[in-house]
Amino acid sequence: MNTLQSVRSLLIPLSSGWLLLPGAMVAEVIPFRAPDQPNREENWFQGLFQWREQTIPLISFEKVAHLEQPAHFDNPRIIICYGIKNAKKLPFYGIKTPSIPLSVNVNENTLKSPLPISEEHHGLSASVIVVNKTAWLPDIDYIEKLLIER
Repeated sequence: MNTLQSVRSLLIPLSSGWLLLPGAMVAEVIPFRAPDQPNREENWFQGLFQWREQTIPLISFEKVAHLEQPAHFDNPRIIICYGIKNAKKLPFYGIKTPSIPLSVNVNENTLKSPLPISEEHHGLSASVIVVNKTAWLPDIDYIEKLLIER
């Protein structure tokens, strides 16, 4: 018997497209809260905020990947992600998003072949079509390395 495997995932809205994350990587989606402002040159690092009695770094994925910046946020959220590569140094981090993500089941019928991405877009590993939307797959190694080394 052939069973169709699917991965529950989130399509995270960005200003110029979508970011696809497996649901197991997302701890929670929370309303936006302003972070403490960083004294850093990196514009991708948005600051630190409190979540469940922990201090969590917040990033702008658009700025990490050199994508178009949003003009404004209608209903901003923070996607709380589990740290994957070095959970001791980076147990969680937040990704700022302009709106509420969409829940999708990704399987061989809903995911289409990877599309080419420009080398100028750091932090992206691939671009795919999922449920008729073009979405980027993040380069988790790159993003988490940026956060750990900051």
